[in-house]
Amino acid sequence: METTTVRCFVLFEDGFWVGYFERACAGEYAAARHIFGAEMGLAEFAAFVSSPAYERLVWTRTCPDGLTRAIARNPKRLQREAMRNLRDAKASSKARGAIASERETRKLERRSIRAVKRDQAADARYRLRREKRRRKRRGG
Repeated sequence: METTTVRCFVLFEDGFWVGYFERACAGEYAAARHIFGAEMGLAEFAAFVSSPAYERLVWTRTCPDGLTRAIARNPKRLQREAMRNLRDAKASSKARGAIASERETRKLERRSIRAVKRDQAADARYRLRREKRRRKRRGG
């Protein structure tokens, strides 16, 4: 009897929920991608998997199986890795937030420096123009 293993990863990319499907059967590996849309729920996912649309997925050409090593792992190890990934994701989003706030702060600093330089240049042009007028009136 032949077993087929299918895994699905649903990610949010560029404003849309995208599902990546991996299929391993008899030492062969294939992948497919489906865009669910801007808003997706569990009910929509379950309806897709049980509908004929799932059968119409366009799978990649098969290549040697890449899932066997990931499937034959200890469940406790998988659970620990999942928890570690969740913890790192929080740190990552925290780091992203810190980087974003730093970027905004630097942007505001650059804006203020640019405004000061612009005002100084305008004052210098005004003084030059005024001096030129004075020389002109005095006949020089």
